Amino acid sequence: MTVIDSPCPRERAAHALALRGGDAACLPPLAPHAPGLFTPARPARWAVLMTLAVLTTAAIGVAIPRALDPLTAVAFAPLGGGPMMPWVRPTLWAGYTLFLTLVVLPFLVFLAWSWAGRPGVGASLPQRWPRVSILIPAYNEQEIIVEAVHGALNQDYPDFEVIVIDDGSTDLTAHLAAMTAARLIRHDRNGGKAAALNSGVAAARGEVIVTCDADGYLDPRALRHLVAPLLDPSVGGVAGQVRLFHPRGALRRFQVLEYDYGQGLLKLAQFASAGTVLVAPGPVSAYRADVLHAVGGVSGETLTEDFDLTLRVLGHGLRIAYAPRAIAYTEAPRTDAELRRQRLRWGRGGLQVLRRHRAMLAARPLGLVGLFWLPYSYLTWYAAVPVAVMLLALAPLLAWGSGAPLRFLACLAIYSLAGAAVEVAKLTAGVLASDWRDLRFLAHAPLFLAYKTFRLDWFPVEALYREWRQTPRGWHG
Repeated sequence: MTVIDSPCPRERAAHALALRGGDAACLPPLAPHAPGLFTPARPARWAVLMTLAVLTTAAIGVAIPRALDPLTAVAFAPLGGGPMMPWVRPTLWAGYTLFLTLVVLPFLVFLAWSWAGRPGVGASLPQRWPRVSILIPAYNEQEIIVEAVHGALNQDYPDFEVIVIDDGSTDLTAHLAAMTAARLIRHDRNGGKAAALNSGVAAARGEVIVTCDADGYLDPRALRHLVAPLLDPSVGGVAGQVRLFHPRGALRRFQVLEYDYGQGLLKLAQFASAGTVLVAPGPVSAYRADVLHAVGGVSGETLTEDFDLTLRVLGHGLRIAYAPRAIAYTEAPRTDAELRRQRLRWGRGGLQVLRRHRAMLAARPLGLVGLFWLPYSYLTWYAAVPVAVMLLALAPLLAWGSGAPLRFLACLAIYSLAGAAVEVAKLTAGVLASDWRDLRFLAHAPLFLAYKTFRLDWFPVEALYREWRQTPRGWHG
């Protein structure tokens, strides 16, 4: 490993002390395992919102059949049919109740939680901003590395450094990075993203370490929004918001809608209810340097090192705050093949993280993180397709037992439209919570829902199979 523009340890320590004015650290001492760490900040308000969400779900559950049944009875009367077998109606009501419980209720609960917010995060500003080290690991990124470095160097922040870690690139990545004002660390051979990040952590001079991707671009005020929540002694890291560069084409606009829902609704709900998020994304996250050293740095044992690192910080009794105004722009996959490769990496990495941290599932000391958010996340990631396949397999049997197969299938299609309307409402809520300018992409919602149902939701199943077969993996998955 070669470090360019890196003083010896004694000079580095003196340099860091001079930058901080020769006095103590800017961040407060850590306070891990604080009481009520992973619970709602306002329990009474949280309980009221939960009750309202349940009541609203019940009202919707009553309203949909009352509105649709008379219409379907009149519209599909010519289709005729015989008497319905006695087991069909209870089965249909069970499926409908499952839909209300697993789709409608979580959406309304998350909407209420995200609307409620979490007070007091980053509300105060430090008297003196701590020094920040921005790490950019790169491997064969000659086309985009200069833009990523310029975005990092263009921060509206008083004291920071940028470190590019070239992980054995065979192109001009290191040469181009050396021409910028960033420090450069060169690996003689490719060791993986985790190894690159750990080299950056070892060479960093800051109290705060920010991770970025080589295909990303930091918003000029990202550092200020990332650092402010770290003034809370129970916060060990901060997750920013990932936005997409130039979302041209249907596939990239599908991803905009997906990102908006995941960050504008789910992450806000996680943070409001549990005081933390589950994943601090690699393109824009901040950690206290002492926390990174305490957890042993970045692990290379999984494909999703950001998810693994987040859970290890949570396991040390510290929270990961969410700062949606700390934005990083990144390139989205342009083709179905690129998207598939990305999602297989995420899916396999999630399973690897689950194996490493399975003790966190249903762990009472982790509050809502262990009792709800982790189980819910894994169920929705990996169990959605098997449940959907099971329901589709039951459809012909139910149609036969209904006594009027054509009429049954027509009514099922009408109710499916009601389910699609709920999905569009979820996407709309995510867009409004994330960036209202993305409303222009809602015209793609019907196509996105079809693509998600028949393509996107199947990637976790393929990832499960590949992980079972132990398919080899690389730097980019």
